[in-house]
Amino acid sequence: MEITCPDADATIYYVVIDRSNSAFGDVIGSLSINLEDIFKENDGLLQYFQRLTYTEPINISVDSKIVAVAEAKGKEASTVVIKEYDRVEDSIEGYYDINSLGYITAYYGSSTDVVIPDKVNGKTVKGIASRAFENNIKISSVTLPSTAKKISGKAFSGCFNLQSISGTGVEQIDANAFENTMIKTVDFPNLKKVGKYAFSNCINLQTIASEKIETIDNYAFSYTLSLEALNCNNLTTIGKNAFESSGIKSIDAPQVTSIGQNAFVDCYDLESASFSQITELGVGIFKNCTSLTTLNAPLLTSIGANALRNVALEEFFGRYVETIGNYAFADNPYLARAILPVASSSGTNAFLNCTALQVVLLPAMEHINNNSFLNCSSLKMLYLPGTKTVGKGAFDGTSIEFLKFSVVQKIESLPTTLKGILLPDTLTSITAKTPETSFVVSGYADTYAEEYANTNQKEFRTVPEIMYASTDKVNPDEKYIAVYALGFNCTYQWYKNDELSNVGGTPIDGATNFYYEPKAEDNAIAYYCVVTSTGESKTNSVTTKPIENAPEYKSADYTEYNRVVDGIASLNRGEFGENVFSELDALLKIDVSGLRATEQKTLDQLVTSMKEAVKRISGTAMGDLNGDGEVTAIDARIALRYTNGDYTLNYIGILLGDMNQDGEVTPIDAREILQLIVE
Repeated sequence: MEITCPDADATIYYVVIDRSNSAFGDVIGSLSINLEDIFKENDGLLQYFQRLTYTEPINISVDSKIVAVAEAKGKEASTVVIKEYDRVEDSIEGYYDINSLGYITAYYGSSTDVVIPDKVNGKTVKGIASRAFENNIKISSVTLPSTAKKISGKAFSGCFNLQSISGTGVEQIDANAFENTMIKTVDFPNLKKVGKYAFSNCINLQTIASEKIETIDNYAFSYTLSLEALNCNNLTTIGKNAFESSGIKSIDAPQVTSIGQNAFVDCYDLESASFSQITELGVGIFKNCTSLTTLNAPLLTSIGANALRNVALEEFFGRYVETIGNYAFADNPYLARAILPVASSSGTNAFLNCTALQVVLLPAMEHINNNSFLNCSSLKMLYLPGTKTVGKGAFDGTSIEFLKFSVVQKIESLPTTLKGILLPDTLTSITAKTPETSFVVSGYADTYAEEYANTNQKEFRTVPEIMYASTDKVNPDEKYIAVYALGFNCTYQWYKNDELSNVGGTPIDGATNFYYEPKAEDNAIAYYCVVTSTGESKTNSVTTKPIENAPEYKSADYTEYNRVVDGIASLNRGEFGENVFSELDALLKIDVSGLRATEQKTLDQLVTSMKEAVKRISGTAMGDLNGDGEVTAIDARIALRYTNGDYTLNYIGILLGDMNQDGEVTPIDAREILQLIVE
């Protein structure tokens, strides 16, 4: 359509109002206002429309109302001209414009439920062009042909009443395609890529029916307040702020290898997240996910600033995490345990305001940065074996009572609640304010640790210091004996001893842990442990008190049993009649090997039975050493001669002459024989 004016010097201003789809047009129509009066009397409105200066013919493709006015310098504006145009179509295809690439560029129909054919004007529909349906407030559903593979930028942006869309062929959605719509369901089973802001501010979006999504770009689902779940089995990439402030409750994306910054920031309903392949949590990824209680990311090596700030995790275990950013775990009121075995660097305020934090394991952390544990009010104990420096305010607001370092060089913060601190020989400086508590300083003599203690009038103890050791006797119910020593790189060596002493014992092979399980084969009277503390340049050892062994772990005393067995073996069986040894042989066959001290009575009873059996072989009474059937002074004299080495007794004679049962024949036995004669 052309607009002309007789005055060649005049400038023509115009506006095109879509009578079928323009909110502005509907408003003007409902007010029944004279457009000519608006243009003549409202300079502000005229100035607004001056932006649309006519320079060439206008392409009119919808039912439209054209308002135009001309103005020349020094002259009044012309009469306002208003024209209306109606689009006439002969077929459904006529409701669409399609470009040379096969993309729908415009829709002119009035249907609320749009079904796009697979061909328009003889061209196969391959997609929806940019802005093709933009701001169409009448459509409520759209069905795309299987030939349509792509939806271009802002294609349906601002379609406030759009509720659903489907298309089996759609693989890609470009930037802002559905931004600011009321869409609820999207059924694109072959969708692979979702562009930037594609569904941003789609507050009613509930379902994305697709199992093939591979890429979700920046802000793609931001502020989708009703979106609770998404199938992410094939997803590999998530852009920054992709789900910001969405309603998503859980996400399991086993193939994802890249997640952009703030991807899930402010997702207050997110409860669980699983990413089995990612190695890095970028800046702010889960910040303010206040319902997040479960995170599965076993391969993480890096946690960015604010990445897990203000979440609901109760425990975090990062087996491979090496770096921790500023405020990484800050403001988590539920975090009670943080275990990061290889983390070596950390930003400031890493655990700020983690008021439930009680257990922290950071064995490889070299630098505790400023305010790292600020206001961690439940933290009472901390061991930092790899830490070299401690920054300002690191322990402010904590309840730490015991601090232990192994290689620290400089300390700029100490907790006000301190009761004990272990300081190594590497320490050169403490600039922190000295706590007013009566804490104990432990370390090596003649080091900065001792100097610091003396300067600040604190008790100093040398290491290693035995803090706990098993009681004086082994308790079989406890199974182990143990010792805990305060020191540096402490090593342990357990000893067994055949007397109740902690010197002169024998080292037990392999017993180099802080605990030991007593064994019967040790046959020990006592145990003790030597603990050695080794620092950078200092070494010192300490020995525990002896721990008396329990009968359950001692061997029975086989001394008398062995003596009886040897004595029986010395007898010349040919001197005796047949079968006289049958009883004795039966006793010798009884297996009494491996008896413990608690079973000594069983062994002693067997020994007594064997002795009695030997005596019965002789057929004589106690004291009858010459076997004549009588106990006389001759027998007493034989006992004395045996004692002096002038007479030989076999084992039977020894048993018969051992009147006091002490295992040998002595003058005391000779006297008892004489007493027996007198009686």
